[in-house]
Amino acid sequence: RPEARREALDVCAFIPTYVENELNRLKFHGERIIRVAQPTHAFVIRAALCRVVTNVLSNAVDAMGRDNQRGRVEVDVWDDGATVAVAVKDNGPGITDELLPRLGEPFQTTKEDSGGTGLGLYVSGLLAEKMGATLQLESKPGEGTRVTLSLQRAQGQELA
Repeated sequence: RPEARREALDVCAFIPTYVENELNRLKFHGERIIRVAQPTHAFVIRAALCRVVTNVLSNAVDAMGRDNQRGRVEVDVWDDGATVAVAVKDNGPGITDELLPRLGEPFQTTKEDSGGTGLGLYVSGLLAEKMGATLQLESKPGEGTRVTLSLQRAQGQELA
């Protein structure tokens, strides 16, 4: 929405509940690990943060298979002093070195045969930019994928 504004949000309080609800909605039956730091505020557009996290979780669950009892989603939130990071890691098949640099481009998908449009990570990247954040993908074939959203940290008077 054009009128959407960034707000200071305690990401460590918000993310655990949001992630659990999304994984339930996605009917993910594997292992869930959510680790958060102490209360940590970042500047976000709440709807944009939700869409990015939803897209990344959906990709992770799709990569592993919804009914995969051995699937594992790990979500970490931490403050490195300059930014607040939200990382989602899965133990799916990973992404090849050839494809990895192209993910995030419009219509680039690994899920053509199951209805993927290749717009989820593209839109997530645009939303991250709108929030003044960055989105980074790391993956190794056979070891899974990690997507990290680095948000601008809110501090001091910005929280009032």
